[in-house]
Amino acid sequence: MPYILKFAILQYGTLTTTSNQNSPTKTDYYQREKRIIESGDMVKFAFYYDGSNILYRNSIDDDKTWSGTAVSTGSGVLASDTFRWTVIATTYQDNEYAVLLYWTPAGSNMNFYVLRGQIANETITWSSPILLGYTFANSAACGSGGACAAVAAATDIDGKIYAAFSYGSGGSSTYSYQIMRSVDGGLNWAVSLAQIDNVSTERPVMSITGLNGSKMLFVYALYESSDLKYRVFDGTNWGSAQSASGTDMGVNTVKQISAATMNSTRTAYVAYLSGGNSGTMHVERFSNLTEPSTERRQLWALAVTVCHPSP
Repeated sequence: MPYILKFAILQYGTLTTTSNQNSPTKTDYYQREKRIIESGDMVKFAFYYDGSNILYRNSIDDDKTWSGTAVSTGSGVLASDTFRWTVIATTYQDNEYAVLLYWTPAGSNMNFYVLRGQIANETITWSSPILLGYTFANSAACGSGGACAAVAAATDIDGKIYAAFSYGSGGSSTYSYQIMRSVDGGLNWAVSLAQIDNVSTERPVMSITGLNGSKMLFVYALYESSDLKYRVFDGTNWGSAQSASGTDMGVNTVKQISAATMNSTRTAYVAYLSGGNSGTMHVERFSNLTEPSTERRQLWALAVTVCHPSP
């Protein structure tokens, strides 16, 4: 079945058609996998995976038309999950960068990579892939060379990148997560939050977004719980995992969440579906930059990129 790539923020037509799935389906785990970035010159770059590489096209006319030839990033063949990678844009020393986070099979391991590209007008000049680390492949559960990986990424107010990875390593029956950080536009990376093991036997869904100053919010949801779990980065250290109860996400169900920050106030919002992957859309406001509010809004207040397979 062909997948028609239509992105929520695109105004016109179809980007391309591919036989490869490029986002979770409507009933699957979802955590705001980004596919589009926009430069300061208002050039949009839309990314997709064709089974061999992650490619992109650009638009200089507010989505009315797209570049005719897709450009390869040189990522190579991805490991599972091949539709849970992400891309983010940031600025460092007055230069704009596209930063692609993904993973590839490597024998008995699965490698985590970053591709950093400098944006200039309508082009992106990519550097060599940067190896972040690896984990043991879990081919039996996740497919050949894969570890059921996923990533969520965001920047703080100064453009520092935070990337939260989850994965189910070979030899383990549970998922782990870890947060990495880059302070120089994606060139160099260090561990921000060390690996947390035994998170759940089912896939967690995660999102990360900025707060005021250099603070960050990392939020996640588990199959077996209706709580929103979260940690706050105070600019130096990550706090312990906390739980916000009172949501109606349900228990023992697939979850879908997303988080984003309103730049004018640095207020973070977390969106989710009641019933896990169905029902009503709720948006939680992270109030006072310290704890989730019980205020719920029946609206979609976040700028979220979503694409689903064609019927």
